[in-house]
Amino acid sequence: MVFFFTGTGNSLYAAKGIEPAPHSIPQVIHNTPLEFTADAIGIVCPVYGHEVPAMVRDGEAVHTPGSCQTCLSCVHNCPEKAIGLSIPEKNPHARYRNAHISLAEIIGANQQEKS
Repeated sequence: MVFFFTGTGNSLYAAKGIEPAPHSIPQVIHNTPLEFTADAIGIVCPVYGHEVPAMVRDGEAVHTPGSCQTCLSCVHNCPEKAIGLSIPEKNPHARYRNAHISLAEIIGANQQEKS
């Protein structure tokens, strides 16, 4: 059983390499109870500032889908490049998303729905 959190698609791509149908953390975060049983459980996620995103570290920290994870997905996926960083960027026009993962997959993977 593999769980993932992705902003640019890299973690989803890696998770799919481990398991064909990994579980999106934003999609399962509001399920109750948050108990999973398997022979092996893995988590694939990016590291921001030497830490995993808050949603991965502490599921109770996120209560609404609008909570920012500082994954920069909004910056990298804005089609008009209208969103920028408040810190200097070496190349403010560069944007990145894993070529093997569509924007629709990233959006779908990060939708939080209560079950």
